[in-house]
Amino acid sequence: SDWQALWASKFLEVAYEYHTRVTEMVTGMSQVQSIEHSKRPGWEDESGEEAARVGHAMKRLTVLDWEIQSVVRFAPKHGPLVVNAEKRLHGLLMELRRTLRGDLEVIRQGQFEFDEAVRYAHAEILGLAPAREALPASGA
Repeated sequence: SDWQALWASKFLEVAYEYHTRVTEMVTGMSQVQSIEHSKRPGWEDESGEEAARVGHAMKRLTVLDWEIQSVVRFAPKHGPLVVNAEKRLHGLLMELRRTLRGDLEVIRQGQFEFDEAVRYAHAEILGLAPAREALPASGA
């Protein structure tokens, strides 16, 4: 139906932006570290600008979190998997931002798990069966 298509599309847009903002945060924090270690002329300003971009991405993730949790209710079976994957990913990002240390591959895996959960929830909103077996109930 049109209703399902509209909400599934909205969900996919928001989830894709969430994925993109995660990437911006991880790469931005990496840039901040690189700039600060370089100590080249003007590094303080450059680092501050990059840190501000990271902060903006983090604020945007908060808005996207709200939107995801609103729309994911239309996927009662797989929606909780999206929320769990998102919360796990958010925690990894917060830890990376706090310590500027972490295994980026763990974050990349968390991002993949979020994307997979989104795929299943999106199919559920549309009333379709996903192409593969369902995700485990314990999380993405």
